[in-house]
Amino acid sequence: MSHWRIGVLGAANIAYNRFLPALEQSERFVFAGIASRSTSQCAPFLERFGGRGYPDYQSLLQDPEIDCIYLPLPPALHMEWGLQVLCAGKHLLMEKPFTTAAEDTAILLKEAERRGLAIHENYMFLYHRQLQEIKQIMALGELGQIRMICAAFTFPHRGADDFRYNPELGGGALLDCGGYPLRIASELLGGTARLCWSHLRYDDAHKVDTFGSAVLQNDRGLTAHVFFGIDDTYRCQLEIWGSKASLTAPRFFTAPPELNPSIHMQTGGEIREIVVEQDNQFLNSITFFARLLDGSESRPTHNASISRQGILVQQIQDQNKQIKRKAPL
Repeated sequence: MSHWRIGVLGAANIAYNRFLPALEQSERFVFAGIASRSTSQCAPFLERFGGRGYPDYQSLLQDPEIDCIYLPLPPALHMEWGLQVLCAGKHLLMEKPFTTAAEDTAILLKEAERRGLAIHENYMFLYHRQLQEIKQIMALGELGQIRMICAAFTFPHRGADDFRYNPELGGGALLDCGGYPLRIASELLGGTARLCWSHLRYDDAHKVDTFGSAVLQNDRGLTAHVFFGIDDTYRCQLEIWGSKASLTAPRFFTAPPELNPSIHMQTGGEIREIVVEQDNQFLNSITFFARLLDGSESRPTHNASISRQGILVQQIQDQNKQIKRKAPL
């Protein structure tokens, strides 16, 4: 079994708190090192995880011993540095969103295909056993005919200096937490999922959208309603309503590895709780990337899902571009 040497481009919190702890448990990857525009920011990473510190991004990309790159920079930098990763001949594991524009995503997908490189967008919740449990419940017909899918991901304000409130860095609710419910809606609706309606709310203080909603539908007429926000109470939930029963997963998108998430099945007045085994969705996403690298997962199929996600986000951006609706007081 081959081992891949991976470098981290950017000293982001998600790399330190979630990605590298999961990578330590992987049998497929070796952490080679990290690059930052400030060498002092590399020090905590090197002290905890080892590896080599690189004085700048290009030094990391030019290292011939590194096979692939994990890129957790702010969204507005994904296109520029994602392209440089691919041009350096490295496979790419990109934090979501893949880019801030569908045309940029298309450029990176085409370049990766041309160079024979694997790419992966890190929507890690797709690889938690919780989703596999839910899909099995649906497949067995326990819910009956599916009537509606609802997904929401919202969290409170994180402070004005957070990149999510900076339009120059690709901030906004849609590009951040909005991608989660859109991605699961697309997954459950299938390849024919299309945008029917969307609504974004902006405010003058942040100059970005702070919450929004959308409706998707597939060719069978099944709809999914999604909601997302970065100035709201916390919600991280998937609901599926059927003709026989309904299902709620209240900690769907961000279940940590030490949590046993619950799925609540309601039939009439009876509620049954299904406790799912602990799972490390970051590690599972990393393992999926390894399978893309060695060819046991289809790169064209995965690339198509990245493209669909980018197009859905772009359609919402375009639909709301002309009228920026202010948030209510």
